[in-house]
Amino acid sequence: MAHCLEPKSRIAKRAPGSTSMDEDRELSYSMIFPIVLDKSSREKQAKKILSIVKNFKGLNLKDYTCLDIGCSGGHISAFLANHFQRVIGIDIDRPAIEFAREHYRGSNIAFCLGDAMALPFPHNYFDVVICNQVYNCVPNAEALMKEIHRVLKRRGICFLGARNALGITEPKNRLIQWFAERWPQHRFAKLTKRKDLRADNLLSYWQLKSLCRHFSIYDYTLKVIREPQRFEFPELIKYRPLINLLPLRILEKLIPFMPTYLWILEKASDGELSGAICQQKGDDHGRAGVHRQQLGPSASRPGSKGRSG
Repeated sequence: MAHCLEPKSRIAKRAPGSTSMDEDRELSYSMIFPIVLDKSSREKQAKKILSIVKNFKGLNLKDYTCLDIGCSGGHISAFLANHFQRVIGIDIDRPAIEFAREHYRGSNIAFCLGDAMALPFPHNYFDVVICNQVYNCVPNAEALMKEIHRVLKRRGICFLGARNALGITEPKNRLIQWFAERWPQHRFAKLTKRKDLRADNLLSYWQLKSLCRHFSIYDYTLKVIREPQRFEFPELIKYRPLINLLPLRILEKLIPFMPTYLWILEKASDGELSGAICQQKGDDHGRAGVHRQQLGPSASRPGSKGRSG
């Protein structure tokens, strides 16, 4: 059976901006926002994530290890375990982890109660990390991304699903989205006295690029919008007539205002530079047909966080 590695040396080392993992940090987000424990919706998310990872890495993931950050009740982790050699889910939500451990047991799956800003795993340990809608739910997103980079193997990848602070949504759905997504987070922050967990932590496109500057970024957002069926996004099919009318150059201009980004972040191997921005430009699996542009000094954008360390 897979075991969760929790060396005391890693747990004791705290990232700037984080506190000890006491009752204040062992947050019960799932108790306030129970949709995260809904199996049906989580498995739909898992299919989307898996389709993008497979498009980049290839169809056979059986030799890869995977870390699911913010795993909550374990539904996504369990779905992924059918495709990976080993999956470990980690969350700071104690009731959610207890739920996951009770409902999902197997030789290639395990769940950890732990801090995403101080991951209890060795360097260069995982082939794939899943970080879906998590960055704005931690007090220190910089520490989160540094930890992801640390535990990934060289040429390992992170699937990053990230909401955009400047994202445009349908006017008729804005109020619904505000209640469905932002309100529970604000309520949760109020109940737990944790203002750092509010939806105000969302970053813009340029800030997110800066946050991920230590990785090569493969942006799947437009690829998914243009091929929703291929990537398990049936809810986007209704927009295809409009999308088909817009030239690619127009869609690319709208990237800074997309509601959500779907990125693959790749950790560079020794001797390679990180920080490349790569737009998907083809239908091949992996990186075939991908145009790479190396970030230079001009990559800094207004509002971007400065380098640390």
